[in-house]
Amino acid sequence: MINTSPELDQIAAALSAFQSQMAGVSKSGVNPHLKNKYASLEDCWTAIREPLAANKLAITQLGAMIDDREVLVTTIWHASGQHISGYHPLSDAAGTKSMNADQAHGSALTYLRRYALAAALGLTQTDDDAASAGPPPKQQNGASKPDPAAQFVKACNDLQPSDKALYAVYKQYEIDAIENVPADKRRAFYNDLKAEVTAQKAGI
Repeated sequence: MINTSPELDQIAAALSAFQSQMAGVSKSGVNPHLKNKYASLEDCWTAIREPLAANKLAITQLGAMIDDREVLVTTIWHASGQHISGYHPLSDAAGTKSMNADQAHGSALTYLRRYALAAALGLTQTDDDAASAGPPPKQQNGASKPDPAAQFVKACNDLQPSDKALYAVYKQYEIDAIENVPADKRRAFYNDLKAEVTAQKAGI
């Protein structure tokens, strides 16, 4: 669900300038389960704070209740008053042995804030693997070898998952982008995403 101001010309121009100035967000967070690094909410804000201000943009992320469902409302504001808002439902967070219900709710909210912020501003993460910065290896005939990571991303996108389906599986794997799925988890992730897409289409 999206809500906007009647006019968008100034905020659109400002967002275009902002994105031209943005590089990838560095990754300092570490997933304790998958052992991979990810861009934390703090990493995202460190990267965007100055470019936002330079282009007279600001972000708010507030909670609201819509149809008895808690949602996070992420709004991009321009100094002119123009704005674009996106609504993301917050999944139910039950307590666990390691955290109570309030802590689980806070963790889920932090995750959703990061996910919604990245989606709203088009943020991407830098790749810490220096090898990935070079050209792909070539076969003897000069043709590039298939990139397993790119093939995996394409296969997932071919499922045409909704944002809701992606969020459900992202939360399960504690990531915020398909590109961040560890190589040894790709098959399981793909199968879980496919099952989630099928279940949502069936209305389960």
